[in-house]
Amino acid sequence: MKKTFLIGILTIMLVLPSFSQKNKPKRQVLFTLERNEIIFEEEFAFQLNTKGSNFCCVVQDQSTYNTSIIWNGKRVAYDALLEYLDMKDFNNSVYTYNTKNGKYIHCKRKNYGPYTYVEPCMFNSEPKTSGRFKFSYDNKVIYIHDYDGEIYKLNEGRWTYSSPNKKHTLLIDKNYKHVTLDGIKYTLPLDKNFVEYGTKRDWPQNIFVLDNGICMIEIYGHISGKWKDYCFRINKGTIKELNPHEIIDMETGDITQYGQEPFKEYPDVIHDRWGVFDNPNFIFNDPTDSHMFYSNWDYDYVLIDGEKYGQACPLNAIYDKKRNAFVWYALEGQQLVRYTFRL
Repeated sequence: MKKTFLIGILTIMLVLPSFSQKNKPKRQVLFTLERNEIIFEEEFAFQLNTKGSNFCCVVQDQSTYNTSIIWNGKRVAYDALLEYLDMKDFNNSVYTYNTKNGKYIHCKRKNYGPYTYVEPCMFNSEPKTSGRFKFSYDNKVIYIHDYDGEIYKLNEGRWTYSSPNKKHTLLIDKNYKHVTLDGIKYTLPLDKNFVEYGTKRDWPQNIFVLDNGICMIEIYGHISGKWKDYCFRINKGTIKELNPHEIIDMETGDITQYGQEPFKEYPDVIHDRWGVFDNPNFIFNDPTDSHMFYSNWDYDYVLIDGEKYGQACPLNAIYDKKRNAFVWYALEGQQLVRYTFRL
């Protein structure tokens, strides 16, 4: 069956223009892994991301199981865990890493530490680069470093918040039933039996005040022993409870339906995805449908219009509109390479 399918692909390619043997892809070695290293695989996906000329991957030492972050060929962090990746500006990414002095976190373009424990606190409804994380100096007392730089003990909570531009202030009653935003008091429509987790919480409440004065308050606790999560939006004298399908845009304060945000397509990439382990096959054409790219995990090469190229199945493959080229990434031996085939 597999051979029949491959013959079918080759038959289709016969009607496509063929390239001269002089037209060969440009091969570039991006990074050479150490002897015991592999491209880290997690949740059935290789930790390799590409955007334009930038690439980032996570490699793992199979003898120590430590992972390192590689950005554009440089090992930027050892014994590290990548939490959020900004492919346009790596310094805006979030990751934790260990040294002989302790544990560190990189966020908001800075390194924080050393600590004995550190973990980012990233909610689905907040920017991943907010800079909020938990940490400890002794593994006993846990502190919160909040989005605006405020530091407080986790089990004590926080009762005053300010917008980044310092023009708006939110005060919270310790029972979480009332809040005051810019001098206006609001009563949160909580169930009368709702109990906030208080000193038993192991995560900060998700509260933001934006520069335009819109406030988001997400608090959690229980009602008669059952988990309950509330999320409110306060704006110009009104308070709205969000349903489970609504989220707040943390840049504008607007409410959108979860899972229905507008799709953002990068203009320079027609086809781009991770090489997923259980189906790492690529087949796509250029925009004119004149040329075809094909690869299959069982074969150590790619096919472009019926011609074989490369020495391994790609981990990622795209059509690059700016270069009018097929571009693919592969691990050949211990070398992570990028091929560029101009059409």
